[in-house]
Amino acid sequence: MSSRFWILRKHIISLDAHSLKHLPFYCWNCITLQLKHRDVDIVIRDEKEMEKLLKFLIYSLKTIDGIKDSALGVLVALN
Repeated sequence: MSSRFWILRKHIISLDAHSLKHLPFYCWNCITLQLKHRDVDIVIRDEKEMEKLLKFLIYSLKTIDGIKDSALGVLVALN
């Protein structure tokens, strides 16, 4: 699935300006979750839903830079 996502991305980049008006989604609607054994590409069109997902991931992963537990030092200092 991930390779299909990148092929679609490559195709979209090659489109002319007129064709870009009819895209099914925009790049800011996409998020890739890098898991241990695979990548998961998700498209979320609703900005509020994307914001909720990002806040949940940041909170649950305790991250400040996308790496799990990278905010532990900050959290300890705040407490």
